[in-house]
Amino acid sequence: MLEALSVGRPVLGWAHGGVGELLARWQPDGGVAPFDEVLLLECARQLLAAPPAPVTMPDGLRAMQQATLALYDIVRRNAFDLVVLDTPPTANALDFLEAPRRLAEAISSPAIQWFARPAGEQGGRFSLSRLRSGSTLVLKRLAKFVGSQFLEDIAAFLTDFQTVLGGFLERAESVNERLRRPDVAFLLVLAPETPAVDEALYFEQRLRASGIRLSAFLINRVHQRPGLSGVDDLAAHLRGRPELSGLSDLEIEQVAAPLSRSALETLRLCDGEDQEVERLRAASPGTTLLRVPLLSEDAAPLTTLNLIARCLDVPGG
Repeated sequence: MLEALSVGRPVLGWAHGGVGELLARWQPDGGVAPFDEVLLLECARQLLAAPPAPVTMPDGLRAMQQATLALYDIVRRNAFDLVVLDTPPTANALDFLEAPRRLAEAISSPAIQWFARPAGEQGGRFSLSRLRSGSTLVLKRLAKFVGSQFLEDIAAFLTDFQTVLGGFLERAESVNERLRRPDVAFLLVLAPETPAVDEALYFEQRLRASGIRLSAFLINRVHQRPGLSGVDDLAAHLRGRPELSGLSDLEIEQVAAPLSRSALETLRLCDGEDQEVERLRAASPGTTLLRVPLLSEDAAPLTTLNLIARCLDVPGG
């Protein structure tokens, strides 16, 4: 989704959940009220007629730095019983997990280390004496144009910058250690679809490689199997409805036929979802699988939240 936005591709989705949050930030015109199919079609026409301009994504290292420091500050204050970190796109979650390593690489880059060596190491801070070697010919010539004081100022800035980044690294390593504690749980939320399962399994492998245990897969928007699918069974059920008692047998059958086709399509969809769930189970044996059904409304009312809580085996309010 973020990749499409960054190249100016129109993105359309329901304005709720992770997709809604991303659209609200990067492309508000693409967010549609949940389950409003008429508005969805109209917004699709508008976006295709006037595609949005590409959005500029934030610098990856800076974004990781900010997210890591924010989590460090929240956890350090110890003001909450539970902290939930939501990173909808898989790329964002992977970036966050890799933040300590990437910060360390930035701090330890050869350029910064060359300019800002610790005091006492080969004469202390950067000085023009380092420009006398043949490998520093470019900087030696640069000094003729900008002056030696300018290069000394650069060295001072990079030294201070290294100190600041060192503080960032210390906090990032603290967050990295906390993420591996036994009281931290990682949940992967996905739809029962082939691309989503492939992405979830890839992410689980990355977690395992990082020494982090996945607690559960949360399979969202699972279709429910219809109770009846045959035309005769549906027709018999419709005849038993008091509000349809005035319809003839022919009219009942005309209603039952399209209902049967829809039910059979839903059954095929459910079979495909079950296959993906079993593939997920086989690829990650022992990992808990939780299912949440496809809801007909946004997950805001307390009754809907209680339904989700029961699906997750969490006591309702």
